[in-house]
Amino acid sequence: MKLQARKLKISKLDTTPKTIYVGFSGGADSTALLLLLHEVYPDQLVAIHFNHGMRPESFDEEFWCLHFCLDRNIRFDAFQLNLPSTASEQEARMARLTVWKQLARKGGVVALGHHQDDVNENFFLRLMRGSGITGLTGLRSHKVIDGVQFWRPLLHLHKQDLLNFLQENGVIDWCEDGSNAKNIYRRNKVRNELIPLYRSISTELNGLETSISVLQQEAEFIEELAMQEFKKLKEVNSLTQWVKVPKVLLARILRQLVKDKFQEDVIPSPATVDRIYHSIHSAEITQILVPLSGRFQFVVNKKGLTVVDSTLPTLAVPGDMFWNPILEKEIKFGDFTVTKSEQGIAFDLYKLELPLRITTFKPGDRMKVSAGLTKKVKKIFNEQKVDASLRRTIPVVWSGDQIIWIPSLARSKSTLPQVGTTQIIKLSMN
Repeated sequence: MKLQARKLKISKLDTTPKTIYVGFSGGADSTALLLLLHEVYPDQLVAIHFNHGMRPESFDEEFWCLHFCLDRNIRFDAFQLNLPSTASEQEARMARLTVWKQLARKGGVVALGHHQDDVNENFFLRLMRGSGITGLTGLRSHKVIDGVQFWRPLLHLHKQDLLNFLQENGVIDWCEDGSNAKNIYRRNKVRNELIPLYRSISTELNGLETSISVLQQEAEFIEELAMQEFKKLKEVNSLTQWVKVPKVLLARILRQLVKDKFQEDVIPSPATVDRIYHSIHSAEITQILVPLSGRFQFVVNKKGLTVVDSTLPTLAVPGDMFWNPILEKEIKFGDFTVTKSEQGIAFDLYKLELPLRITTFKPGDRMKVSAGLTKKVKKIFNEQKVDASLRRTIPVVWSGDQIIWIPSLARSKSTLPQVGTTQIIKLSMN
């Protein structure tokens, strides 16, 4: 009997790819998707089944999926993930993504059976995490993740639409995951408790689904603006440019920065975005490291903002250097350049012992901040919230046996020009 695929309108691809990999668990959703796509793209389909190995019935389900495809002449392939029974939903998702990335190298797209009910559930789950509109509308009909083109042609349909379709076409048997009925996962609680409660209060889901649709349009607009800003910053990565970035775009730009350089998709937390934003707009900035996901670090300094892999070896701490600003206009110290400049900090030249010595912070260092009063350099770093990993790279400028200047952070009053000072020298740091 020919399937009545025309009863359900599904979104189609603009161009037909060589291969369409269909995520096929054997459940009602993926079974309906496979049959609908088989009507339209019979020669391009490959059903992909993941045996997570987490439940006793996993192998029975794989066997069922294999024979379902053999009966319909659909190409089939299964992958053993061998996950422990304690694996989380996120760990299972990442294991599947690893396989999808391997398949994507051969070309083609990945089709998944998510539907409107999944969109609604995902909205509430992301709401609980404090997501913005991009996260709240994360299930899109077309999306590229780590180089994999995902396609979800059923997002406009409800679960009941798919069940009706299967019944109308004589398909009455599919794999039911018994764990879906157990509220041991948050998603199941949302599906089995929260959504029914919402229905009982609002009597319908139209309002929710309309809001999600509007939010998705707004999210796509903001994402496009963020990409435009990212392209500008890629061309001119300066602190002046970063200061112009609206805070609402910052999280998306930081995410794209990591993805562009390391091909890793890591979402910065709101706390990370706040710290970056305040660092960019700080009046007294030297260099600040902001960690991301335990592996990456954002580096903010006067030159702009970059991201580094913190697991790679770091640069060596610079050794002591001597500098006479009367004879040399500038000196390079690690990643910094100390310069004699008309826009710099003023010092009484007669109170300086030349050459100046430029070092890095050492435990016990103190600076004379006023007559008879000194302060530990460590305390200055703490007050200015200087990242601990950077403290051994920031220049500390000495005149004789006194610290006179920690660029952009503090200076000693002992070398301040006074009324009547005739020789002034100005120093700055980039």
